[in-house]
Amino acid sequence: MSSEPGWLTIDCENERRFVRLDLGLTTLGRNEGNVVDLPDRRLSRYHCEIERKDEGYILRDCGSRNG
Repeated sequence: MSSEPGWLTIDCENERRFVRLDLGLTTLGRNEGNVVDLPDRRLSRYHCEIERKDEGYILRDCGSRNG
C-alpha cells in the first residue's frame, strides 16, 4: 500500500468530519457497524466502501438506493 494514507472529508448534518483512510477497507453508512457511521437518512445502512490499494483507492456502492 502507499506509504501515507489519504483523508476523506465528509459534510453531513451540519457537521464536518475528517476520516483517515488507513484501513484496508473503510465502510460508510447509517448503521453503527460501519467504520464511519453517518446519521443521514438519505444514506443506506451500508452505503459504500472504500478499499485501499497500492495504486490508490477504490470506491464501491454497496447496493444503496441513492447510489
